Amino acid sequence: MLTERELMVLKDIIKLYTETGQPVGSKTLMTSLPIRVSSATIRNDMAALEDAGLIRKTHSSSGRVPSSAGYRYYLDNMLTPARVPEQEMQTIRQSFGNDFGRIDEIIEQSARILSNLTSYTAITLGPEVANLTLEGFRLVPLGNHQVMAIIVASDGSVQNQVFTLPRELDSDQVEKAIRIINDQLVGQSLTTVAQKLRTDVPAILMQQLQTPKGFLDAFGDVLQKAVSERFYVAVG
Repeated sequence: MLTERELMVLKDIIKLYTETGQPVGSKTLMTSLPIRVSSATIRNDMAALEDAGLIRKTHSSSGRVPSSAGYRYYLDNMLTPARVPEQEMQTIRQSFGNDFGRIDEIIEQSARILSNLTSYTAITLGPEVANLTLEGFRLVPLGNHQVMAIIVASDGSVQNQVFTLPRELDSDQVEKAIRIINDQLVGQSLTTVAQKLRTDVPAILMQQLQTPKGFLDAFGDVLQKAVSERFYVAVG
């Protein structure tokens, strides 16, 4: 349980670091805190906050910066939710009145709404990759040895990319490789799929395909696109 003074110190460290991007020292806090205390007292409070994992040093002689746990504590325990004006609530309701096919679309729309309402740049993060699984993989022939590689994830998101496959790969080999990928990897997390793509899958495909590299490149690149963290940025 933090003392009232420790709460003040944590709040000011978060405020000052957010405004300046610089580590906050005890002398700076002496002038910003709403109460008059010595530098030594502030250092003791900072040490207690550091022991609690709420702030940290960037290096041995620096001031302190908030930790992830410190930000979380601040959001959960120190912020008082503000009442949203009815006009802004109406804007939010209207913005979410459309049909959304994917979770990503909702998150992207949230960034736009936040940016429009606050006039600040808003950043939202898509679903965590660790929670997503591979639902399906397909190659669609486009002609002239070009194919579109399509990956479907468990959140409904679809990633696709166009590739040129080696001329040595005939359609039977491609279909065989697709069956292997789906048999071996569908239903597993995308992070596991990415790992197996570097280990188990090449060995299996080597037994089935004369030239598996082009196929692996196609699958690997579109998978990398699917597992990359998705940030949505809207500028007010």
